[in-house]
Amino acid sequence: MFLSRQAYQKTPISSATQRNVLEQQALESHLYLIQRSLNKYRGVVDPDTLDDLRQIALMAFILELRKFDHVINDDFLKSVTVRLKGAIIDELRARDYLSREQRSLSNKIKDTERKFMAKYGRSPTQADICSQLNISSEEYMNAIIDLTMSDDVELFELVNHADDSQKEFISLMLEKELKQLAPSIQKVLYFIYVMGLRTQETAQVLEISEMKVHRIKHKGIEIIRSRLGGH
Repeated sequence: MFLSRQAYQKTPISSATQRNVLEQQALESHLYLIQRSLNKYRGVVDPDTLDDLRQIALMAFILELRKFDHVINDDFLKSVTVRLKGAIIDELRARDYLSREQRSLSNKIKDTERKFMAKYGRSPTQADICSQLNISSEEYMNAIIDLTMSDDVELFELVNHADDSQKEFISLMLEKELKQLAPSIQKVLYFIYVMGLRTQETAQVLEISEMKVHRIKHKGIEIIRSRLGGH
């Protein structure tokens, strides 16, 4: 998506105190943007990490506000939404939040899902995965939650690492692929990525279990990533 900078007058600021007041007012008026960016990670990362992510998001908001000369318009709102998501993802990636054991199990689950789909023409159930990998239901559920985190990072990197000439193409392809997903997957991705709901809230809205939300989200991202990889 390309953002066009509109013509505007800079916000007149006579002192650091006035700047701080303007920035605090802007933050208070737009806390919903920061909360929406953090919602999907509540209950997934520990409270200390979530608090760190909140501080990083607050700083990203301020830096973007200064970049736009303290003018809040449609361009700023579009840009800061992307900036908040990028700052959070960058921090998660830098922390390498998955241990070697967690990453290994997550990769085994993804590999098993692909092989199962190729062999049987359907997605494996939780029982199928647990049986093939000889793991408990609890281990599986924890790994699926970890996978939803890595899905966010990998999908962001897919778009963020593309050059400018590719980003618009990828955005169009994402929109196209989303429309081709099953309605149940579209709903989950819409509530999480567009509405900014947590998995728990999404589960309540759709009247399904939180674990099923994690599974549907992971399945949707896997489908999108595999299709984009072929373009």
